[in-house]
Amino acid sequence: MSDGRRRALFWLGLVLPDLIAWALRGLLGAPEALTAPLRSPLGLLPWCGAAAFLFEPEWRARAFVALTLGAWLRLAFEGPIYWAFPFTMARVDAPLPAWSLAAAPLAEVLLRRVATKRTG
Repeated sequence: MSDGRRRALFWLGLVLPDLIAWALRGLLGAPEALTAPLRSPLGLLPWCGAAAFLFEPEWRARAFVALTLGAWLRLAFEGPIYWAFPFTMARVDAPLPAWSLAAAPLAEVLLRRVATKRTG
């Protein structure tokens, strides 16, 4: 992503489920079962949409997409995933091992090197 603001929103999306879960469980003392929607692609959509409303109107759609992609990528690295919560409680474990989340910063560094070689 060449746009720094969109990149920052993507990175925020990577940690958004953890931030929300921390706020619900740690600060408010909610039971862990209440955070089950944060492990679902459908359950993350309202949170990403609400966060996108914090931006000016012309940026809301881009913010929503960047946050959602980041949050969904996080689901791929951390299980279990409730695929269609609240419609079903069927779950799968994460398709990728948690250590592979380190690939995100590595990809960022590689993309920057490629971009500098093109311009330089």
